[in-house]
Amino acid sequence: MERPSRPDWLDDPDELRRLAEIREDVAAFGWSGLSVGEREGSPAFGYTVGLAGVGHPEFIVFGLSPRTRHGLLQWFAQCVVAARRFVHGERYSDVVPDSEFAVRRVHERHFADHVGYAMWYHRVSGSQGELEVLQIVWPDEAGLFPWDSDFDQRFASDQPDLSL
Repeated sequence: MERPSRPDWLDDPDELRRLAEIREDVAAFGWSGLSVGEREGSPAFGYTVGLAGVGHPEFIVFGLSPRTRHGLLQWFAQCVVAARRFVHGERYSDVVPDSEFAVRRVHERHFADHVGYAMWYHRVSGSQGELEVLQIVWPDEAGLFPWDSDFDQRFASDQPDLSL
């Protein structure tokens, strides 16, 4: 049997450094957070890596400022590390003070384009089961979510629906 070829990115010192940082973060905090800038057809987003190690789906959130995205991921991840579980389709108003969020399961066809490091970490860390990801969805200024009929369409492109 022929041995699979070594991926080119494993020869990139910056990439190897980032992988080491992810492992160090997960070891120290139970998770790591990554931020991805805007790309053609996609707003900026952030996601977690390592929560699968405690039996919970990873999180992804779109739009917002980098600081707000990371802070939101931090609130949710800290809850998970403290043994809280989040469920697809539920709304949560007790994670971040004075804010309500919903979580929706991300369809696996979006994983490669959005959570590559989470896929890598899940594979190399020996996490059990299939990788799962929950999208944190934020409401408009009126408290409506993208699936609500009167949601402010100015925000529609800021958080694509990855549950489809």
